[in-house]
Amino acid sequence: AGYHILWVDPEVVRQQVMASQSLSSATVSVQWPARVIIVVREREPALIWEQGGERYWLDVNGNLMLMRREIAGLVRVINEGQAIPYRCPGPGCLDASSVTIDPAVALGAQQIKTLRPAIDVLYYDPVRGLSYQDPRGWRAYFGTGTDMDLKLALYETLVNTALARGITLSYVDVSNPDAPYFGRR
Repeated sequence: AGYHILWVDPEVVRQQVMASQSLSSATVSVQWPARVIIVVREREPALIWEQGGERYWLDVNGNLMLMRREIAGLVRVINEGQAIPYRCPGPGCLDASSVTIDPAVALGAQQIKTLRPAIDVLYYDPVRGLSYQDPRGWRAYFGTGTDMDLKLALYETLVNTALARGITLSYVDVSNPDAPYFGRR
């Protein structure tokens, strides 16, 4: 506002618009007479990331965004680690101000939610990955990634076998499907 159209630098405007964490891209064009067109692409929240009592949106690429409102159907992931599991944001970490989470966390959480819609809350442990509190009384660990269908099937088989043998479980870990294990109470 208040600038002559010839003074508007589209790249400067684009950089100012891209300061928003909620945008993945922006293009700016300046046209005569006195017209600036800005086209933006917003990031879509894939899940809610909770850290130290604060909630953020997280997209499928691991980008954290300020949470502006509740969106029904998004799974909530509570980080049990001390810090956000930072990941280098790109080739050579050129943008050090960018905080991202490994996309395998977001994709794994979405896949669990799709396969088990009744699960609304997951937990994230920096060592064991994603987990949830099984209503039967133990914690189930699934790691990260997009092989949750395999891990959930393995989990059910392991749990059914343990319960059939009268074993009281304290946790079940299928984060590595090649070496699943469980703890007894």
